[in-house]
Amino acid sequence: MIYISEFIGRHVEVIQSSNRYDVGISGQVSFETKNTFEITKGTGKVIVPKEGRIFTFDGKFKVDGSLINYRPEDRLREYRKILKKLGGN
Repeated sequence: MIYISEFIGRHVEVIQSSNRYDVGISGQVSFETKNTFEITKGTGKVIVPKEGRIFTFDGKFKVDGSLINYRPEDRLREYRKILKKLGGN
């Protein structure tokens, strides 16, 4: 399940955002915190909040940022909460 995967190194694109200027930002995730992704694009880096955004990873996985608003090391621990929000058991 992509929601508990490692995101660093994956290609990411913001496809929906509460901030219209974030839509279309794409590049490689170079760092991740609980609330943000650092995206390397070209020669620069951009910090993008997770909350209020929908991302695609590797051009095929659509992820709601509010569901991954955990520290990377805590996502596996929070798996049941994420699954419940997605409508699973």
